[in-house]
Amino acid sequence: MGGETRTEAELEKAKAIDKMIMARPWWEMVLRGILLLVLGVIAMVYPDITIGIIVLLFGALILIEGIFLVIGSIAVKAEDPMWVVLLIGGIVSIALGAIILAWPDLTARVVLFLIGAWALIVGLINLMWALKVRKHEEVTGKGVHAFFGIVGIAFGIIAIAWPEETAVTIVVIIGIFIALMGILLAIAGFMARKEQTIE
Repeated sequence: MGGETRTEAELEKAKAIDKMIMARPWWEMVLRGILLLVLGVIAMVYPDITIGIIVLLFGALILIEGIFLVIGSIAVKAEDPMWVVLLIGGIVSIALGAIILAWPDLTARVVLFLIGAWALIVGLINLMWALKVRKHEEVTGKGVHAFFGIVGIAFGIIAIAWPEETAVTIVVIIGIFIALMGILLAIAGFMARKEQTIE
């Protein structure tokens, strides 16, 4: 009985978090996803003329996503024991984004390392959440979170372990990651639209 009660409580917490995520304006997620996708494609097609812009925009992206993580962690503090992980991830993201924006002239290698560290942290958070609720079919978006987590972790490891490369190569790598983020965010937006329509 105790195990069933604990499982039901965990399910309710997971559903509450999922509801909070899906309650965000679906069009906002889709729009951000499209913008990220476009930015990623531009970075891949024209890396030599967008290096500075890509670095600044990605720094801003990390900062904004960090703010969302902090707000989200506070919102689910009562429901999810993982809120501390989200909070730490948000604070680290804000710090990394601020560093990139404050010192845009950092070497490409340093920028790639910072972005890789951020991707690794956010990827781990998403994968941990997906694994935590994997047995609960009622919770939507597990696949998107799991895939984003795997992509983030893979990108983070590659970025941190990547040997010295040209700035153009680094921007192309960042562009690929940004494009994937955009696609996944747009998918999450359309999933949220479906959930909101049903309700």
